[in-house]
Amino acid sequence: MRYPYTLVRKQNTLFLSPYNGRLLKADLYTNYNAYDKVARSNYDFHTGRIRALGIGSKIIYFLAALMAASLPVTGFLIWWGRRKKSKAVNLSHISKDSSHLKKTPAYMA
Repeated sequence: MRYPYTLVRKQNTLFLSPYNGRLLKADLYTNYNAYDKVARSNYDFHTGRIRALGIGSKIIYFLAALMAASLPVTGFLIWWGRRKKSKAVNLSHISKDSSHLKKTPAYMA
């Protein structure tokens, strides 16, 4: 059975004994505090059942998931590009003339 709702499921939860069918516990919506309301709607956020924006909410969820999934890929590409640049920069300061290597530094003389 589905209850109509927008962001928070406005439903009562009843726990019945499997042996005799007696009511063991009743979680009524009127007794929910703010945490209970958020906890109840958490499932709907993860499954995309929030109907506040209709199809717009599913599009927003899709774009957010796509951005989150692209972060490791773009991070790797940035790291790989910096790695290539650092190798090129380290090699560019070495001159082809090795005459400067033959001189003894002043502090060793």
